[in-house]
Amino acid sequence: MSDKQNIEIRCSVGTYLRHLREEKGLSIADVSARLYLQASVIEALEQDDHDSLPKGTYVHGYLQNYAKLLDTSAELVLAMYKENTTEQPEQLPEVQHEPKTAQANKWPYVILYLAIFISILLPFTWWRSQYALEPVAADGKFGGNAAASSGLSYLIKIVEHPDVPFYRAPNTELTTTQSPGMQAANTDKEFEIAPSTYDKNMVTTGVGPDSIRIVLTEDCWIEIFDADNEKVFYDLARSGQILVLKGTAPFSVLLGNAAAGTVEFNTIPFDTTPHRSRIGIARFVLGEDQTGP
Repeated sequence: MSDKQNIEIRCSVGTYLRHLREEKGLSIADVSARLYLQASVIEALEQDDHDSLPKGTYVHGYLQNYAKLLDTSAELVLAMYKENTTEQPEQLPEVQHEPKTAQANKWPYVILYLAIFISILLPFTWWRSQYALEPVAADGKFGGNAAASSGLSYLIKIVEHPDVPFYRAPNTELTTTQSPGMQAANTDKEFEIAPSTYDKNMVTTGVGPDSIRIVLTEDCWIEIFDADNEKVFYDLARSGQILVLKGTAPFSVLLGNAAAGTVEFNTIPFDTTPHRSRIGIARFVLGEDQTGP
């Protein structure tokens, strides 16, 4: 029989764990740091001080983790612990069941609530039967005594809408503006006016002899100033928009994304490629050659 087996038979669980720890050259501080336990808990385990340890599954968990750290059998360590201590089973709190008589005592409250509901419903039903309007006869008058049945001191007559569609007189306004001897034709016909065309993607702004047209295929930040350094456009243009900007040249232009669209100055295409930076920003002037000295 080996020395380790003799130690397991003769010693307690605390002595066994301490002996293995010392063989591995570990201190209590090392074990405390690796198991995330206080040093006092490690000392209590090795000294078999069960009164200083919590009861139940907590100690089992400590011992299993300690055995795993020391490369020994957790089942053996737990068996040694059970032999060295008389562990009492955990006492679960007794569940207090509600007596059945409590459920039976709810019925008086149910009956009381039902009686209150009926006492409210009956007066409302009586009031509705006394003051409800009687059916209306074909001649528009109430059957019987309308004043008494309705609770009002005067008669009520209900006006019914006619079954025929509303008649609209023909439009004769055109006849007054025509010359004598001419007759208005198609006076009953309604003329439809074609709606004006509107393109929500078309943006037109500015006044002046020169124009810039930008067709965008991507979003692009645009800054444009005219010859008087007045702001012509200063905003984020969206993909699909067409900008038609007018003013007086020369225009100072900045395109945050020069590849986002095409540029025309006074209907002549303008190539922004030579003016683009490495990050795609383009700065240039349109119509600079048109300015005088």
